Amino acid sequence: MKINAITICVNYADYLKLTLPENLDFFDTCLVVTDYNDKETEEICSKYEQVTVLKTDAFYKNNAPFAKSAGINAGLKLLPKDEWVVHWDADMLVGKNFESVKKLTKLDQTKLYGPHEKLHTQKNEMGSIHHSGGTACAGFFQLFHASQLD
Repeated sequence: MKINAITICVNYADYLKLTLPENLDFFDTCLVVTDYNDKETEEICSKYEQVTVLKTDAFYKNNAPFAKSAGINAGLKLLPKDEWVVHWDADMLVGKNFESVKKLTKLDQTKLYGPHEKLHTQKNEMGSIHHSGGTACAGFFQLFHASQLD
């Protein structure tokens, strides 16, 4: 099963720097959507071959202060329609149990999936991340088949 990831990261590079390398093992590709001014996010992403950056001003159309959904939609248009997509928050670790999902062959393409366990990440003063298991999570994660976007 091929899985493409998408995340929004605008001025949140401090977390992305910690979570991106941890999460990339689970994804075939990752699209990071940011705005034109976020150079730090672009710099972090340039270190990883499977990461593509989409810079867009869609977040601010119609004088919106920040329309995250507009950035998500701009990115989803670029992903293949015949593969699986994970939409995750840039401050979230996907979790090791997600490895088993890639081995599944009979997921229903009409369903929306979430993780069995969400892992909240917290950056401490040393710049490392702390995993705390459980369902309380500041982050967001969804797995779905891109064919359902039409």
